[in-house]
Order: sequence, then C-alpha cells, then structure tokens
Amino acid sequence: MSYRYLQKKWYDLTREKHNQQEQWFLRFAFTDNPLNWRNLKFFEINPPKHYIYADPFIATNKGKNFILFEIDNHEEPKGYLGACEIFTDGTHSEVKTILTLDYHLSYPFVFEYETQWYMIPETSANRTVELWEAIDFPYHWQKKMTLIENIETVDNTLYYHNGMWYLLTSTKLGSKKFGNRLDVFISDNIFSQNWQPHPQNPVKNNLLFERPAGNLFVHDGKLYRPVQDSIKRYGGSMQLRQINNLSTQDYQEVAIDNINPQHFDCIGTHTFSYANGVLVMDALRKV
Repeated sequence: MSYRYLQKKWYDLTREKHNQQEQWFLRFAFTDNPLNWRNLKFFEINPPKHYIYADPFIATNKGKNFILFEIDNHEEPKGYLGACEIFTDGTHSEVKTILTLDYHLSYPFVFEYETQWYMIPETSANRTVELWEAIDFPYHWQKKMTLIENIETVDNTLYYHNGMWYLLTSTKLGSKKFGNRLDVFISDNIFSQNWQPHPQNPVKNNLLFERPAGNLFVHDGKLYRPVQDSIKRYGGSMQLRQINNLSTQDYQEVAIDNINPQHFDCIGTHTFSYANGVLVMDALRKV
C-alpha cells in the first residue's frame, strides 16, 4: 500500500471538517513569465462568507482583462459561473453571474476563435461536453451545441495544434474517480459532434495526478500543461508539465515544476491559467 494512497484515505476521513473551515479564493498577477510564479506580486479576489471562487480563466478582449470562474456556496452545492474585469492596480469590477443551469457548472474554459468568444464549462453532471458562445462577452452566453454526449468528463481543456483540435480531459472510464487518467479526444473541426478518442487513451494514467488544471500555454517556444495533484486532498497542489509531443498518434509530457500552495501561505491550489501577460490561480485557505 503506497504512501500517496494512505494520505488520500486520511483526508477522506476528515473531509467534512475541512470543508467547513476552508474557503477558495482567486489570485492574479501580471507577468511575461508564468514559470516565475514564485516571485510575482499577486492580488486577491475574495468571495463573501460561505461562498467560494475557483477554477479561474483569463480572457483579454479589446484590451480589457476578464476572469471567468466558478462560484459555489456551502448551502447550495451546485456551482454556477461568474466573471469580473481586473485592473493593473490590483482592483476588480463587481462580480457578476454569467451562467447558471439546473446542473453543476465549473471550470469555464474560455477561448477566442475567428473573432468569436466560446466557452466549454464543466457539465459532467449532465453527462455532456457543451460548447457555449458569447452574445455579449463576457456576461451573456448562449448554448451553441453539444460536442460529446453520454460521457462524464471534468476540466475539459481545448488546444489547437497543427490543424487539429485536441480536447484534454479526465474521465472515469475504467476508473472510480476523476483524475486517475488523462484522455484526449481529437477533431479537425471545433464544431464537430464526432470527436475521436486518441489511440493512446488514456495518454496518462496515475493515481489522482492527471486532472487538467488550466489552459495549455506556450512560453519561450515550449508548450506547458498545468496538472492537479489531488492524492493528499482535492486541490492539494499542482504540477507544471512540458508537452514534448502532441499529435494524433502520440502524446508525451514531462514534469518541470511543482506548485506548492504553502509557498503563498495557503493549503490548496488547483487552477493555473495564463494568457496575454496575466496569470490567474485559485487558492484555498483556512477561515
């Protein structure tokens, strides 16, 4: 029996106590080097009491920076999505609700394609992978289509590379929990309903150590993927990995850094999103 497994079992036994005494919040910084996260000046976006803000993604539209993220509270554990604008002096606009449905929403993966903004929120509770489009970015959205049906996936992360779309996600296929495996689905058309599984699926397989933790990003010509490490606890820490090969036939990556929340006096972190000179993360602290 491994040490990582024993750590996970201990946290499961004390989870309820942890949840009542902890709160997720957001952090953002301005930088040209996200790999230098240890030395950045971060600003905070703090939720009201009994609420959490998590799963942040950065989007820059017409020179303005916005963060889209999950909002949840302890009394109604069904997440919905919110957004706010952030400014270089560390302040932010009022947080507004941008999408709420009958099922849980989180991880609002947002991207721009051919001058139109789209979003793939986590909709595993509905057993779908859904594509939404902005009708008034970033505060109003309408459903464009369902990309994949009858599947439970979390933290869907899209990347366009060499003429193909790659959807990186964590499923429960052959596994009891999300995060044990990384699956990739492929299409040459973002609006396809015929996404094909990668021939190597699962391209990665490691106990509670494969769940996506934010968008893929390029720095100094190298492609990086943030990954959740949830073996000790959900959202315990993250790892940055460099993707060395991403193709329709092969997937290879290697770990290059560990993101430990204790570095910024917190007890958890599970999202790392970087784009256009802005880094946003979530963090967990005791309250």
